[in-house]
Amino acid sequence: MATAVERYEELENSYLPDGLDGEAVIHVYIAAIDFQLRFVTMCAAAKIRELDPDHVRLHRSPGFGTFLAYLSAALGFLRGTAQASADPVDELIEAVLAEIDQISGKDPQFGTLKKLRDHLFHGNPLPTGDARQATTERVRRTMQNLSSLIRGYLAGAELRTVADESGMHQLELRWPRRHLGTWPFICLDEAGRMCVLTSFTGTAPAYLRADHSEVRVETCGDDLMIALNRSLRAQNEDRTFRGFVDDLRADLDGFRDLDHALHPYDKDAEVTVYWHQALSTGAEPRTDRFRIGDSDQRLWRDDQTSTWLPYRDFLRRLANWQVVASRVRQHLVAVEHELVAGERKALGWTRTTDDLVTPRVKVTSMQDAETDGSVEYMDFTGLQDEIDERLRMRSTQTRVYFVRGEAGIGKTRALVTAALDRARAIESEDESIASDRRLPLFYFVRSTGETSGSLDNAIAAASAATRNLELETVKTLCRNGLIALFIDGFDELLGGVGYENALGSLKPWIDAMGGRGVIVVSARSSYYLNQYRTSLVREQRRQQVLVQHRVASLQPWRETDLDGFLRSHGIDPVTLDDLESEDRRLLGLPFFARVYVEAVTAGRAGAATLPDIVLEQYLQRESMKLLMGGGQDKPLLSPAELRGTFEAIAALMAEQGARAVELKDLELAVQAALSEDDLQVRPGLLQRLSVLCGLAVDEGASAKRLFTFQHELFYDLFLADALLSELRRDNLDTVVAMLTKTQLRVATAARVVRSEARAVEELLRLNSTRADDLPAGRQEAYRANLGSLWALIARHAKTLCDIELEGLTFAELDLTGTEVANVTFRGCTFGRLELPAERAKNLQFERGTIDALWLPPESQHLPGIERFEGTEVSQLIALGSLFERPQEIQRTLQKLGLPVPAVPEDGHNEEFADAVEALLNNFRQRPDSVVVYQRDLMPADDNSRWQLAFGSEVWTTFIKFLRDSQSAKLVPMSAGGAAVQRVRVQFIEQLYHRDIDDNPPVADFWDRVASCGVKPS
Repeated sequence: MATAVERYEELENSYLPDGLDGEAVIHVYIAAIDFQLRFVTMCAAAKIRELDPDHVRLHRSPGFGTFLAYLSAALGFLRGTAQASADPVDELIEAVLAEIDQISGKDPQFGTLKKLRDHLFHGNPLPTGDARQATTERVRRTMQNLSSLIRGYLAGAELRTVADESGMHQLELRWPRRHLGTWPFICLDEAGRMCVLTSFTGTAPAYLRADHSEVRVETCGDDLMIALNRSLRAQNEDRTFRGFVDDLRADLDGFRDLDHALHPYDKDAEVTVYWHQALSTGAEPRTDRFRIGDSDQRLWRDDQTSTWLPYRDFLRRLANWQVVASRVRQHLVAVEHELVAGERKALGWTRTTDDLVTPRVKVTSMQDAETDGSVEYMDFTGLQDEIDERLRMRSTQTRVYFVRGEAGIGKTRALVTAALDRARAIESEDESIASDRRLPLFYFVRSTGETSGSLDNAIAAASAATRNLELETVKTLCRNGLIALFIDGFDELLGGVGYENALGSLKPWIDAMGGRGVIVVSARSSYYLNQYRTSLVREQRRQQVLVQHRVASLQPWRETDLDGFLRSHGIDPVTLDDLESEDRRLLGLPFFARVYVEAVTAGRAGAATLPDIVLEQYLQRESMKLLMGGGQDKPLLSPAELRGTFEAIAALMAEQGARAVELKDLELAVQAALSEDDLQVRPGLLQRLSVLCGLAVDEGASAKRLFTFQHELFYDLFLADALLSELRRDNLDTVVAMLTKTQLRVATAARVVRSEARAVEELLRLNSTRADDLPAGRQEAYRANLGSLWALIARHAKTLCDIELEGLTFAELDLTGTEVANVTFRGCTFGRLELPAERAKNLQFERGTIDALWLPPESQHLPGIERFEGTEVSQLIALGSLFERPQEIQRTLQKLGLPVPAVPEDGHNEEFADAVEALLNNFRQRPDSVVVYQRDLMPADDNSRWQLAFGSEVWTTFIKFLRDSQSAKLVPMSAGGAAVQRVRVQFIEQLYHRDIDDNPPVADFWDRVASCGVKPS
C-alpha cells in the first residue's frame, strides 16, 4: 500500500498542474493553501476527537477564515490537556499558524493572506508589474513551506484501514511509536485515494479527492453520519444558513452559463451571489442577494422593488414560469393528440374521449396498499391536492407516489390530463396570488417505446420538447417544490434494468431531491412495485434514501359511472345483461368500456368476448397494412399469421424482462409464425415489417430500430395467447418455464384461466416444479403466478378441493361463495384473504402470513378451519371492526372459532410487550424509514398512524428502549425546521423473535420491556 505522504501528494498535486515547484497563477497557490489548511484542520479535529469526542465542534462547511480560527482554538485545547508529552499534531498546528503569520503584514495593500484571498476570489484584480510578481512569489513560498510541514508530519506513517458501510474506509495513520485515527474527517475510498471532508450541510457529507473527473464525492453511512454529527457544530442557525448557501450553489448551477463560475459571498446572515445566467442571447451577469427570514423562510431581494420575496418567486422568474407552463401545455396537447391518433390508427376508434369519467383513487402507504380498508376513495383531483400540499412543505423525506391499476384502467390518460389541466391553470394564474398558494407544475415524462436505461435521458428528451428547460433546471424546480415529476411507464422506460435494480433506478433522483419534492411513478407492471418494495426492505441497512412512499391505486368504474358513460353514447345499460360476467367486470376499465361502445355502434357486440373483439379488430387492421406490391390487395401476413408473430414477440419480451424488441427479433418471430427459415418466400415482407401500425418504431442516434406494442393490453393479451398455444399443444414444461420468467399481470392470467380453466388446473396439480428449486431471481414471480392462477381458478370454478398449496404468494384470494374441502395452505403469503368459504371442510393454514384477513360483518363464526398454526395476521377486518393489535386479533379469531391459542391475561407488562412486538413487526415489513423528532422522539412524518396505534407514551418508550439498549441507532438527518433523526434498527429479526442468546443488546431491550409498566392506550 502507498504511504501517507504519497497519498497526500496525490491529492495536493491535483491543485498544482505542474507540481510543487512549477509556475502557476496566484489563484492556484491560494487554492492549494486552502486545501493545506483544510487538511491540517482535519488532523486537529481527529486528535481532539481522540481525546474528547464532544469537544470537536467543527463547522459544517468550514472555509479559509474558519480553518485559521479553529486551528488557533485547537492548539489551545491540545496544549491545555493532560497529554503525556507534546504531540506532533500540536507542533504541526503551531508551525502552520506561524507560517501564515509570516506572510501577514508583508503586503501593504492586503495585510493578511485571508484578505488577499477574499479580494481575489470575489473577482477583484491584482496590481500589475513588480507588485504582482512580489505578491505571487510570497504566496508561492508560503504554499511550499506549508507542504513541507505537512509532509514532514506524515513522514514514516503507514496507512491502516477498516472497511465501513459508507464506502469510505476508516483510516488510521500509524508511525512506529504513535498513531492517529483520522476517520471521519480523512478517509480512503475504495480505490485507496485519500478523501478529505469538505462540508456536511445537506443530506450527506461531501469529501474532496484526486480523480480524473469526480473530485467532490458525497457518501453516507449511519456510523459515519453519527460520528460527524457528534463532531460538527449542531447550532440550528449554522445548519440552516449553510444549508441554504449549499442549496443555492446546486440550484443556480442549473441556470448558470458554464463558462462562468458561481461566486457566493456571505456576510451578516446574508449571501450575495455573483454569477452569469445562461440565456438564448448569451451569458447575462447577475448579482442576487438572499437571506433566511422568519420561520426559516428562504428569501430573495428584488432590487427593482427593494423588497424581500420568497425564494420560489426568484426561481419562477429565472425559469420564466408562464412561458414554461405554455411550452409544457403545447407539448402535452401534442402527447394527447398522439394518444387519440394511436387509438384510431390501431383500433379504428372514432368516438371522442372527452366524456371519460374522472378516475377514483385510493391512496395508502406502500405497506397498506392491499390491506387498508379504512381509507376512503377520492377523485384523482384529490390526489393532486395532496401532492400540492406536500410540495408546500419543507419536508424531511422526498415522497414517491406509485400510480397503479389494471391495464386499460387509464393510468396514462389520468396523468396526461392532470398535467395538461395544471399547465393551463398556471398559464392563466394571477401573479398577485401569494407565493405559497401558487400551483406547482406537473412535469410529464413517458416511455415511448425506447428503453433509455436512464431516467435522466428521458427527462432530457422531454425538456428538449419544451425548449426552455434542461435536466439540471428540472431538478432544481423539483427540489424546490415548483414541479412534481410525473413518470409514465417507468418500468418500460428502463427495460429489464428496472426489474433487476428497482430501487437503484430511482435513487439518483431521490438523492438529487435532498429529502424534498414529489415524484409520481406509473409502472405498467405490478411486478416493478413488488421488486421496488423488496429491494427497499432488503437494502434498508445499506441504502440511505430519504424517501417516503405512497401507493395511489386507480379504481374501476362503478356501475353508475359505466351507466352514465353508455348513455352519453346513446346505449341503454340494459344491453349489458347479455354479457358474460367476466366481460361485465372488464367494463369497469375505461379501455374496454370504449371497446364495447365501438362494438355496439358497429353491430359486433355479443359476437365474441371483449378481449377477442379488441384483438380481432386490431389484427385485421394490421394485416391490411402489409399489402403486396404491384397493385395486389392481398396481405403479406394473414391475421392468423400476424397473431402468431405477436404471440412470439410477447413471449420474447416476457423472457427478456423488456417491452421492446429489435428488428431482427421481429423477423425471427415472423419466421416462427410462418415455420419458414427464409422470409424471401414472401417477396416484400422484410421491407414492409417496420410499418406495422400496432408497433411504434424508434430510430435514435444508434440507428437501432426498436418495436413495442402500442398499448400495454396488447402485450398482456398476446402473452396470454402464447401461453394458451403452448398449453393446447401439451407443451407443459414450456408453460411452466414461462411462468418462472415474468410475473403475469391481471389481464394475462384472467384470459388464460377464462379460456382453459380445466387445463390450467390440471397443469398446476401435475406441476412438480418448486419455487425453492429455481434461481433466486425467478422465485418471486413464480410464486406469485401460481397464486394468481389458483385464485382465478377458485373464483371461476366456485370450488377448491383436495390440494396442498405450499410457498405460494396470493395478492388476493377471495374464497367467499367457494366450496372448499381438504385444502392446506402451507408457508403461503396473502396480501388479502377473504373468508368464509362456503361449506368449508378441513381448511388448514400453516406457517403463513396474512396482511389482511377480511370477514363480512355478519359473520359470527368460521366453520371448517381445522388448523391455523404459526400464521401471522397483520390486520383483521371482522365483526364490523378493524383489529391491528396482535392480542386483539388473536382474541377475535378465537371468538370466531379458529383453533388459536388463548391469550393470557398477564396485565400491563404483557400488553406492553404485545404492543412492542407489533411495532417491531411493522419495522420488519415496512419499507419506509422511520423518522422522529430529536426533542421528544415523536413521529416526524405525516404517515404515522401505525406508530401511534398504541399511544404516544408506548411509542416514545419503545424508541428509548431501542436506543438505550443499543439495538437501534438514531441517525441525525438534515432538514428544515426542528431537528429529526432516522431510526435504524440493527437486529430486527433477533428482536422480533426474542433471540437473546449471545446478543446483549437484544437481551437488554427485552429486559427493559419486561420491567416496564407503561399501559397501551
